[in-house]
Amino acid sequence: MARAGIEPSGLEVNLGGFPVNGYPSEANNGFFPTCPTSYTTVQQCVTWFFSNNPAYGTVNPENYVAQGVSGVRFQFGLFGGAGSTPWNAAGVVSQAWLTSLEPFFADLKKFGISYVTPTPAMIETWTTTTLPTPVTNLASCGQTQPMIFFQWLPFGLDVNNNDLPNEQGNNYTYNCSVTNPSFWGWTPFFNLMGGVLGQAQAAGLEVRELDIFNEVNLQNFTVEGRMLVDNTTKPPTLVIQALGQQMAKYGFSSGRVTLSATTENLPAADGSSFDCGSVYGDSAFIERTSQLLAAFGGAAIGQEPYWTYTSNGLTCYNPADPPNTCGAIGSPGWTACATKGMYPLAASQAVPTVQDLHAKPCMLSAILGGSCVTADDATTFATDLYRDIYTFLAYRGLTGSLVMIGETTSNQPGSVACEGAIQAGATQNVNGFLAGALYASDAPNVVMRPWENASAYDVGGDTGSCYQTPAPIGKGYGPYDPTTP
Repeated sequence: MARAGIEPSGLEVNLGGFPVNGYPSEANNGFFPTCPTSYTTVQQCVTWFFSNNPAYGTVNPENYVAQGVSGVRFQFGLFGGAGSTPWNAAGVVSQAWLTSLEPFFADLKKFGISYVTPTPAMIETWTTTTLPTPVTNLASCGQTQPMIFFQWLPFGLDVNNNDLPNEQGNNYTYNCSVTNPSFWGWTPFFNLMGGVLGQAQAAGLEVRELDIFNEVNLQNFTVEGRMLVDNTTKPPTLVIQALGQQMAKYGFSSGRVTLSATTENLPAADGSSFDCGSVYGDSAFIERTSQLLAAFGGAAIGQEPYWTYTSNGLTCYNPADPPNTCGAIGSPGWTACATKGMYPLAASQAVPTVQDLHAKPCMLSAILGGSCVTADDATTFATDLYRDIYTFLAYRGLTGSLVMIGETTSNQPGSVACEGAIQAGATQNVNGFLAGALYASDAPNVVMRPWENASAYDVGGDTGSCYQTPAPIGKGYGPYDPTTP
């Protein structure tokens, strides 16, 4: 019997920012723009998205459970953003917020969802309704650029660089970036996540992954390493280890705490088969995942001193290309030479048992920030990318890990681009996955999670207006079918 879609790999869905405040009674008021107007509350919209049981009301035939979706990732604001305020100005967790989370989890479980991935919006500016007043008189890494500080973060964000962590490209920021003068410390965050885990346990859901920081970029912002090991406290706070203990306390796997990372795409001008290796020995397409693994293991992170920006902008290491004078990877003295000016975190921690890569394969119009060329078929590139991911897992001894393709290409209907992608891109993504080594050798450990911003709220620049919810992604409607015919 022919297999269907991505089976035996699993299927989950992203909802984007979720309005936890007031659930289940909160009015929808256009928050979910594709929810029928007759469904007046957020809870009723969630029922429309997920329920496959007529006992709970009218069944939408395209509901996610009928499509084979088994898990939900949702993001939540930390200070009013997207209708979510989990604590007060002193970092005291709101019991009312946790109480609102309880029926959301209970509904998902009732409708047939088994897994959740809660993701707090830690540095995204949509996390709050009002940005903090910039501070201009603090020296940080020799600079005094205006910075804003969220009280739950151990570092500041640069107002002059789109509110990204300060000193982009400075490998020493993990050590020299100023300590947040208004930082609460880690106890409020640990309390918050413990409360979330407790509600998931009470609902009978499994926390398949605790993604505490969306799309980490340790190559350009080493200060983000404080989300793993915070060196501003004494002794350094082992953040992932502490949250792993919280996971175990509520009956979940302690190894499922992690940070997600993006993969790179390739300019169309270089051809769909181009690939190269980074100084880590993995493909440069997954450089940020290599950096994250290095951070856990006590190896150096940051921008490499010896690499080649070819026309595609990738961190390709080529020992024959000056000034790459370190020689072949693994040769005597190579590591010290090739990582000169890079630095490890203050301590190592156990490598998570989930690897979360945000992969949306496409061919770019230009290097470093070019848009996806929707007319170019990305199947060959996707095949190579998923091969590279499996090669990474095998090389690092991680083939037993859960491989979460944590944000991947949407299957929005029609030929009009939604966030730069058209419906054909999802089919190309799946075809590449099915043709690649990750599917051939590790399919049961893989979960595909298409990015579907359900809300009209601005989540990371995504308006949500181009997304249909429920999205046509799985059984009967889309290429990510996880069922056996």
